[in-house]
Amino acid sequence: MSKRNDYLVDQIYSELWKPLYSYAYALTKDSQQSEDIIQELFIDVWKRLDHLDVQNIKSYLYAAAKYKSFEYMRKRPFTTNELEFAYEALQESDLMTEEEQQLFKAYLLDQIKQKAAELLPDKCYQAFQLRFYAEQSYAEIAQAMNISEHTVKNHISKALQTLRTHLPYAVELIFLLVHLC
Repeated sequence: MSKRNDYLVDQIYSELWKPLYSYAYALTKDSQQSEDIIQELFIDVWKRLDHLDVQNIKSYLYAAAKYKSFEYMRKRPFTTNELEFAYEALQESDLMTEEEQQLFKAYLLDQIKQKAAELLPDKCYQAFQLRFYAEQSYAEIAQAMNISEHTVKNHISKALQTLRTHLPYAVELIFLLVHLC
């Protein structure tokens, strides 16, 4: 690699390391992992600079930081607070495509389902799952569970109330369940 390229990487590093680290940290809420993600990015850029065909290095690095952060997030279970922070950071960044937002919302739905399984009594969870994941009506759920529709409504109400109090993104919870399920 030429001295010119070394100088270019040094300039990019000094200008973008901190903002890229902040972006990765906003997504992962893990200081060490964020540092690792950004270091890996710069090592990759340094190794491939002669062969990279990038029009905007800043956009390229932010997109790469986002994907590396997603990769890390897929491998690690998150607390509900971390998920909320990551979702908010991605919404504010304009670097998340509509498809990526849908994938992330699907991931959040899965996290809600897991939290519901942890928190809710069996019958309540069964009603919740049939309503929001199997998209059954109250009448269908009542028939499947051999209970009254009134009891189904109580189970659903209890499930939503429990999740609202245990998930920090309660407002988003209703949106996700109503619009995506």
